[in-house]
Amino acid sequence: MPACICPHCKTSLWVKDTQLNVAQGFVVCNKCEGLFKAKDSLALSSAPANPDTLPNAVTDVRLVHDMGGNIRNRKQLSRHEIASLLDSAERAKKSQRRGGTASRR
Repeated sequence: MPACICPHCKTSLWVKDTQLNVAQGFVVCNKCEGLFKAKDSLALSSAPANPDTLPNAVTDVRLVHDMGGNIRNRKQLSRHEIASLLDSAERAKKSQRRGGTASRR
């Protein structure tokens, strides 16, 4: 189980091995709520990290799913970038619904 460092706020976090294979390896920092690929932010240290002293990273499968293709080529997103992408996706869905409703009339 590796330790990683949030690229947004530099908080050290504990990541379980299973989290590296879920949600495309993205985890959420429980301090700044930034989203990042854990594999790209592993802590480089010769001393082993103690999981009892580090906060756990969070895996949010739903968030990664909701962001869809917007996340594929990204390694990290701030919570503001996440909110903006989710808002854009929601506006696009609403626009499609309105367009679909109008074409059925």
